[in-house]
Amino acid sequence: MRSTGGNLKKTRCLRLTNICHVLHYVLQWFTSRKCSISSLTIFLITKRMTISFPKSSHPSGLHFFKRNPHPKKEDHGDCGVRALTLATGTDYSRVKYYADKWIQETDYEYSEPCWGYRTRYKTSYGGMTAGDLTSIIYEIARSYNTKLRKWYHHSLRTNFHLDNLPSVCIVEQCQHFVCVKDGAIYDSWDSRGKTKKLKEVKSVWCSDNVWNDFMTKHNGDLRAAGVCK
Repeated sequence: MRSTGGNLKKTRCLRLTNICHVLHYVLQWFTSRKCSISSLTIFLITKRMTISFPKSSHPSGLHFFKRNPHPKKEDHGDCGVRALTLATGTDYSRVKYYADKWIQETDYEYSEPCWGYRTRYKTSYGGMTAGDLTSIIYEIARSYNTKLRKWYHHSLRTNFHLDNLPSVCIVEQCQHFVCVKDGAIYDSWDSRGKTKKLKEVKSVWCSDNVWNDFMTKHNGDLRAAGVCK
């Protein structure tokens, strides 16, 4: 009987934690937009504790949440580290450690500085390539966050729009990586674009189950569904 009571208490604590996480994101969204409390009824919270935001007025169909996981809130051209941190929930300092380590060990092929000082200082602050990001995810998955072992890189030539992207992923734009989660981008600046013309997507990184859901949503054929160019 004691064991049953303990398990019941753990279950209740887990449910309470999930509810707190949902309320945290809801309050952050409304605070950033100075919405009234009555507008909370717009939110649809399902049994799986996912949130559906009101339709975005931006051409991309995506909302924007300003987030900078850098400990000092600084911006050093670290979009790859930032996107990986926000998309996977991995600690920023840990992601940067693996990113710097990878670049220091493999950056011999670069003869010119990238974004000012990548080659000179051997740090991920100088930016990274899609290949770098794939390798860094692999290194983190191998020795620190095993959940990332199910994250894969997918070539996806499409427009930067909500309907064309997996629900939780890292998106490669032109010289930029951005985190997309549940209908919104999370970044230190609004990388959705300022014109009606949608930005181009080169590829994405996401977990295999999220990618499978994305493919199922489009009946397994992204070209026929009008997603791929």
